[in-house]
Amino acid sequence: MTVYYTIGLIIGMIALIALMSFWFVKQFKETKVSRRIREVGQKEEIKINNDLKVWASHNKNKFIGSSVYSYDENKVFEVDSILITDKALIVVEIKSLSGGVMGSTSDLHWTKVLGEKRFQTTNPIQQNERHISHIGRMTGIKVPTISLIVYSSKTQFIKCEDRPSHVVLTKHHELFKALDMIQSSLNHSMTIDEMKHLEKKIKLHRTNKKKDLQLHKRITTGKEGV
Repeated sequence: MTVYYTIGLIIGMIALIALMSFWFVKQFKETKVSRRIREVGQKEEIKINNDLKVWASHNKNKFIGSSVYSYDENKVFEVDSILITDKALIVVEIKSLSGGVMGSTSDLHWTKVLGEKRFQTTNPIQQNERHISHIGRMTGIKVPTISLIVYSSKTQFIKCEDRPSHVVLTKHHELFKALDMIQSSLNHSMTIDEMKHLEKKIKLHRTNKKKDLQLHKRITTGKEGV
C-alpha cells in the first residue's frame, strides 16, 4: 500500500506542477498580448493626436492633448484630445482596432468583426457622450459640441445605425477631410477671447494627482461607478 500511495502522490504532484506551469504560461502569453495591444493603441493615439495638433495649428485653433480631468469632489474622466475652433468644441475619442466595427447609438456594446470572429467592444458614441457631458458640467459653458470618433486606418469598416447629427465617425487617413467638413458645416462663431476662455476653463481641471488617477483607474476597471 505504501508503494502505491507514494506513486500516486508523485503522479499527483507531477500533474499539479504541469497544470500550474500551463496556467502560468497561458497567463504570461495573455499578458504579453494585452501589453502589445496597448502599445500599438498608444502609438496610434500619438499619431492621430499629432495630426490633430497640426490641423489646429494650421487653422489657428486650440488643441488640448490627452488628459485626465477632475471636478466637484469625485468626478474624474479622461479624454483623448479636445479641439476648440471658432465654430465648436470638438471632443475626440480615438480607437485602434483591426477588422471592422458595427453597432447603433443605443447599443450597450458594439461588435468588432475580425474575419469570421465576433467580439464585444465599447460603444464609442455613448463613451464620448459621457465625456461631453462631463465637460459641459465641468466648465458651465454652452457651445456647439461635436463628438469626433477617429479609428486607426487599419480599421476596415465602420457601420453605425441612427448616428446623431453631432457625431462624426472617421478613419485616420480621412481625418483632415472630416475636420474641414465639420468647420464648413457650422454657422456658429466664437471670438478668440471666447476660445481662450473655454480653453482656460478646461485646462484648469486637468489633474495628475495620485488620488485622482487611482480613482480613474477604479472607474475604468469597473470597480467604482462613474
